[in-house]
Amino acid sequence: MKRWPKRRRAAYSDNALSVRERFEAKYTRIDDADSCWLWTASTWGNGYGHMVAWGRVRSAHRISYKLYVGDIPDGMNVLHRCDVPPCVRPSHLFLGTLSDNTQDSIQKGRVRYYMPTHCRQGHEYNDANTRLDKHGHRVCRICASRAGRAASKERSRAAYHTPNAPLTCEQNPPSESGQE
Repeated sequence: MKRWPKRRRAAYSDNALSVRERFEAKYTRIDDADSCWLWTASTWGNGYGHMVAWGRVRSAHRISYKLYVGDIPDGMNVLHRCDVPPCVRPSHLFLGTLSDNTQDSIQKGRVRYYMPTHCRQGHEYNDANTRLDKHGHRVCRICASRAGRAASKERSRAAYHTPNAPLTCEQNPPSESGQE
């Protein structure tokens, strides 16, 4: 059996572009004091940029922080002051924990359904109106009751409903070409 040789990762040699040079070619730099530096290269679906640096794919804002500010301690995230995912401007980035990131997104209104106080139909979640489903999610009792009644009504309607009888040949004549 023929074996294929192992693939090796391309190593960046001393004469290749450095991480900083490759990084700086991938964003639009605006020298205003408050403007974002927008990443123009590859992005993930959530808008955050990425590139290969130091042997693996990394988030662009984390690379920016490491290049221009300093190392990122283990367990720390790089957060955006400007809330623009493709922004890589170092002055718009700061370190924080996952909890800090969550609190920041709540305060800035970026979390859509963080512990809502009402269901989608506008009923308040309170002790009398709320139960937990088998997954631990809150369920509005009023909405669940309405949905149950509607499903029951649909089941009873389906039980007494007979489907239309198929059409006979007299009711459905063959096409003019003689093929059916």
